[in-house]
Amino acid sequence: MQPVSQMHAQSAVAEAEAVYRYSVELPTWHTLSEMEQRVLQAVSADGGTADPYQIAKRVQGAPSSLKTAEDRLIDKACLSANDDGTVSLTGFIGAGTIRELAGRLGAYIEAAEAIRPRTVAFQKCNAYMPRVQAYCVLGRGHAGGHRSK
Repeated sequence: MQPVSQMHAQSAVAEAEAVYRYSVELPTWHTLSEMEQRVLQAVSADGGTADPYQIAKRVQGAPSSLKTAEDRLIDKACLSANDDGTVSLTGFIGAGTIRELAGRLGAYIEAAEAIRPRTVAFQKCNAYMPRVQAYCVLGRGHAGGHRSK
């Protein structure tokens, strides 16, 4: 029996990592809700361990939603609860994978913000109506006659 060369061992490790990524990490990530993904991203951004304050600061959401997402991530073995009240990544989904997938999501969020039409303040017609001594409350450029309250 021949010993395994270092080159073959490195090749096997790279292959195993790729299989794990496509068989475990990616399917798990895609089963998570958006809030769960954002909580994982927040924990990853804080070095793999975060307390509720750090998570809430990074993720905008109701406290009950954050707690529910944290509980589900613990149940799915993506996070582990520590005795000091913090949570840590378990390695089930690697920090690098979380950053990569969250970064891609962030790019879509930025693109959506860029193409979303800006809201324009409502502008009244404000035409004076001498018979009722009032101003029109309909929007500028409306069809038909003027209206007051």
